Amino acid sequence: MQKTAPAKILLNKIFRLKVGKDYEVEDLVIGFEKIGYERCQEVKTPGQICWKGGVVDLYPLGEKTPKRLEFTVDTLTSIRSFDKGSQRSKDFCDSLEVFPGCDVFLDDNLQVQKIYNHFLQIDLPTADRNAYIDEVKQGNHFHGFDFLLPDCFDKPETFLDYLESSALLVFDGPKPKIISSYKALFRN
Repeated sequence: MQKTAPAKILLNKIFRLKVGKDYEVEDLVIGFEKIGYERCQEVKTPGQICWKGGVVDLYPLGEKTPKRLEFTVDTLTSIRSFDKGSQRSKDFCDSLEVFPGCDVFLDDNLQVQKIYNHFLQIDLPTADRNAYIDEVKQGNHFHGFDFLLPDCFDKPETFLDYLESSALLVFDGPKPKIISSYKALFRN
């Protein structure tokens, strides 16, 4: 079963935005990048962000449409959905939760040290190793970055760790497949 960051860590990385509150826009954009959002010229797919003056467009994971955040100086004055094709604003909302787009965060010195140690131990040409280490030191994510997850947490979790103890799991399919899936799920 795929592992992920512990729930406690992921939940602390959620940005909760509210119209009327003050935010340092540059810090907010950098924060989005640190939780896995990719800066681009025009937002088209989930996980992207674009900053132009007092406007920040982002496509939060789990949302059906991208969002436009408008700021007057540091005050968030509006949050609107917009059409990614025409770029025209649509519905307004008062608040927005932005969930992480990755499982590994480069604002944690312990995680950065663990990643650094990982790269020192693997067999890579020196130039490649140094390039990866430089990206990590600069706080940048790169393709395949989440493969570092096991090196970052002492005890990564699965989606089961996020569930209440009273949660009901439903398995669907032929009985032999259900039994093997059940055993595989709870083997660890």
